[in-house]
Amino acid sequence: MLLFDNNNILIQIRNYNTYQKLINQQKYYLNIINELKTNIEDLNKQEIIEKNARELYLMKKNNEHIYIINKI
Repeated sequence: MLLFDNNNILIQIRNYNTYQKLINQQKYYLNIINELKTNIEDLNKQEIIEKNARELYLMKKNNEHIYIINKI
């Protein structure tokens, strides 16, 4: 009975391992979703918008100078 039916021990072990992998993937994607939600909340703040514009697009105020240092 343990080896010949559709619910034998080998199939049960394989199903359990698949289940554990799916649980781990679910935790991983839930963490990513939470990080993205915090990023979206941060993008609605004016200080963060200004910081991103300065760092990514090299925008500056009228009385500032930007110095770009490239790593070798």
